[in-house]
Amino acid sequence: MGRYLLFLFPALLLILALLSEEPQKLLSGLSAIWLHPGVLVTDYFEVGGIPATLLNVALVGFVGGVLLLLVPALRGDHIASWCTLMAFAFFGKNPLNILPILFGCFLFTRFARKDFREFLPASLFATSLAPVVGLLVWGWRLRFELAVVSGILSGFLTLAIAPRAASFHSGYNLYNIGFSGGIVGILLCALFEGFGLKVESAFLWKEHAPPCVPLVLILLFSCFVFAGFLMDPRVFRQWKIILASSGKDIVDFFSLSPSATLCNMGVTGILGVFYVLLVEGSFNGPVLGGIFTMVGFAAFGKHPRNVFPVIFGVYLGTLCAPFRACEPGPLLAALFSSALAPLAGAFGIFAGVLAGFLHLFVAMSIGALHGGINLYNNGFAAGFVAAIVLSVFSWRGFLLTKVREERLTD
Repeated sequence: MGRYLLFLFPALLLILALLSEEPQKLLSGLSAIWLHPGVLVTDYFEVGGIPATLLNVALVGFVGGVLLLLVPALRGDHIASWCTLMAFAFFGKNPLNILPILFGCFLFTRFARKDFREFLPASLFATSLAPVVGLLVWGWRLRFELAVVSGILSGFLTLAIAPRAASFHSGYNLYNIGFSGGIVGILLCALFEGFGLKVESAFLWKEHAPPCVPLVLILLFSCFVFAGFLMDPRVFRQWKIILASSGKDIVDFFSLSPSATLCNMGVTGILGVFYVLLVEGSFNGPVLGGIFTMVGFAAFGKHPRNVFPVIFGVYLGTLCAPFRACEPGPLLAALFSSALAPLAGAFGIFAGVLAGFLHLFVAMSIGALHGGINLYNNGFAAGFVAAIVLSVFSWRGFLLTKVREERLTD
């Protein structure tokens, strides 16, 4: 039953889009979105308009929902991957550029003799390299067949690399596919430039979104909390168990308690909205993508207790750096830095703040390595930050253990 409920939100967006714009203008805006390279950062609010963007998000959500019908029961990683898929349909993904990558992921499971259903969440995440398809066709005007093959190769390699990439940061980066996608992105970027195709990042950013957007988001996420309470009046007892998790050891919150997970998703989403309001940021496509990604991973590792220190660390970084917290790079870094939430959950507030602080500067500079063809740039940056912070604090834990052992032997 839960799998079919995934179609509810895209259906609402579809209805809203159809009611907000004339069909001709709506299709024109959708066409502009689908025929755009989609390289990071491309705000679809600016490319095709808000109604067309909502329609694109709905269609991408339907694609993910149909695939999730294959699984016997929903888990937290299914929800996280589905939400992230739709989140990036606000800036970079559309049905045309994600399908070749999904097919490449399917081919990998055939090659590895695995069940595609087991790799479905990772496959949905692997669409981080969707701009590869659009860039070849609409950016460089090359053959469509070449774009499809490149997309298939991107999906295949991303799934192949993902397990080894996870060992680099030991699971403390929730956006592991963003890290492996960054590695594949560097490879593809080098190949493209080796053949004389210059990969350049984009910057399309809508400054002024409708003022009603934050209110709508708060009402939506409040409904999540209310729905969780209706499912189980003792939901807050279960939520305490989620808040006690580091985000790494027990990440599948949905299997633990669906009602508490809904509550956690709602509160985490409201936290993201309040941060954007605090720094006076714009609620455009990329920012909505960041908020909905936070909401999705609130079913798979994130909660306010481990998210807040990391975001606060990013904010501290903006106070020390020559840019403001409301600027595009720092704002997205704050929302997506919550990939490092397990560090705060496992090693404490100081580790989380330090991780967020470092993440800001790494995320602001590392995108040049893949030219913007990896939409999960913050996930790529988070992999390096997680490895560094984990290395330092693991030694601290080792030393504390040694001290305890020496005291016991004395």
